[in-house]
Amino acid sequence: MIHKLKRNFLATSFDKKLILLGSLIAIFGTLLPWYADLDSRNIASKFYGISGPLYLLGGFILLGSIFAFYAEFSKLMGKRLLQSKKFSYVQGAIGLQSVFLVILAFSIYFHTKFGLGYVSTKAPLVGIYMTLIGSLTLSVGAYFKLKQPHVELSNYDVSHQEAPETADIIAPSFSPPSPVERERPAAAPVYRVEKSQVGFETRVKTVLNPSLHSDDQRDNNQY
Repeated sequence: MIHKLKRNFLATSFDKKLILLGSLIAIFGTLLPWYADLDSRNIASKFYGISGPLYLLGGFILLGSIFAFYAEFSKLMGKRLLQSKKFSYVQGAIGLQSVFLVILAFSIYFHTKFGLGYVSTKAPLVGIYMTLIGSLTLSVGAYFKLKQPHVELSNYDVSHQEAPETADIIAPSFSPPSPVERERPAAAPVYRVEKSQVGFETRVKTVLNPSLHSDDQRDNNQY
């Protein structure tokens, strides 16, 4: 299974690799810490992408990234799911929406009114950067995918390609004659012409070839 996924991933196009990697990075980014602060009482707070006051923003990014990733990952497994070109617009919209939500979350966390004035230090954490990078990568991958010619029934697994429908059609083949057939004399005519002279009159008549008739009888006797 792992070998098959690795082979199909390396064989896929660059734009689909960007979609897979970008959506996967965004998924992990929402599960990591986004923001931390320290108030005047030395009490530290840490918010993850799907926790804290902006959990809905991280939740939308997580669901959209999972949807975009599963659509491309299913193709690596050989499943024909959501292959319409219109879905590339959906993947692009998910990426752009995620970028917008990350910027919105960043602007809220670092606004001067956030923390009610008691927060002494604020710091962005690795999760918010990973989510932003993953969302941008997903958007770029969807853009390049829209520029590529669309193939309705793409299949990543080259080891399980189906034979074309014309494979069942057997082409007529010509085989050269065997040495026995080449040495066999030409078939004698079925009828032959006999001439007879009666005085000054020449009579011509067509009769059955006795040699061929005897051969046919001998062949029939063999069967």
